[in-house]
Amino acid sequence: MSNKIGIVTFARTSNYGAALQCYALNRALATLGGNPVTVDYWPEYFRVRYYIDKVPFVWSWEGYREWRRRREVKRIKDRRNKKFENFIQSSITLAGPTAHSTEELSANLRSSDIRKWVVGSDQVWSNTCARFDPTYFLDIDLPAGSKKYSYAASFGMNQIPDELKEEYARRLAGYSKYSVREQSGVGMINELMPAEVNVHCDPTLILTADEWKKIASPARKEKYILIYHVMNPARLLNKAAELSKETGLKVILFTPYFNYLAIKGKKIKEYGYEPAMDSSPQDFVSLFLNAEYVLTNSFHGTVFSILFHKKFWSQTQLVEGKPNTRSINLLEKVGIKGRDIFHNKPLAHTPIDWDTADAAIAAMRQDALGYLKSIVEDKS
Repeated sequence: MSNKIGIVTFARTSNYGAALQCYALNRALATLGGNPVTVDYWPEYFRVRYYIDKVPFVWSWEGYREWRRRREVKRIKDRRNKKFENFIQSSITLAGPTAHSTEELSANLRSSDIRKWVVGSDQVWSNTCARFDPTYFLDIDLPAGSKKYSYAASFGMNQIPDELKEEYARRLAGYSKYSVREQSGVGMINELMPAEVNVHCDPTLILTADEWKKIASPARKEKYILIYHVMNPARLLNKAAELSKETGLKVILFTPYFNYLAIKGKKIKEYGYEPAMDSSPQDFVSLFLNAEYVLTNSFHGTVFSILFHKKFWSQTQLVEGKPNTRSINLLEKVGIKGRDIFHNKPLAHTPIDWDTADAAIAAMRQDALGYLKSIVEDKS
């Protein structure tokens, strides 16, 4: 029997980080001799976050204006979503048919010949991100003799609520190997049960810059400053305007989450930013690869800025007052300092020691590959 490995993750979301970490985990397992397939699970609660089925019309002047705004957003999202679907279909082997509920998925998997299952990365063990869906704990009807593993799974919190600890202990019992993305995850699992828990990097860091370049779409002809955000972009918009004035470069702006203001807002018109909201995952890679400067408040934006040795700034203290913990931890691990974005300070051009950063990533990569190889070669 082929060495099939079933991956359970957020594969069907039109989110750049989610799609690219899924692609990277598939590639890594395949390179190590595994035969990875990603479970085609597309629950409705994820689909409605990214897809707009219908734009209602209201018979009033303001209703008409709002209808036009929403129709414009729908048009761009439809185009982007199609690009994500094409990327998933062409770059990731899906274990279908598509399931829209846990019950439907369990029925699909009963006759599966897969006996190894890996859940991760992303916030698969959050009690809110995916509505505490048992699927992402592998708490579903898997074929007899199945073995469960995690890779860089995240809880998305620093402590499990007391009222959920018993349920977490039940769902996380019986794994052959545990791997989490944050150090805090080790303590949370060990509070529930005695277990050896590994800490590993996000899958996007497993692939090298050269490997990512292979899927990048063609570069734009003009030079540009790139903004990629997943949180409030106000600080990024203002600092990019200053940098654009200083360098004379245009600014390209995109995000997985957007509304009409993100493409036609006052700031966009004032600064002349070019929205790139319909970008594909391959465009995402290309936009980072070919940017002159990057400003981001995204973890994966920080990842690709580092992989491609960009002149970048990562906002570690968000406008909402929360620390951008994942980006902070990554920057500390690779030894990069002084690249933060403050609202009342100019952008610092602190030199980056790329040799130190590359060495740190190489160590994380080797550790991750060693763990994944143990799963591929597990014949017990």
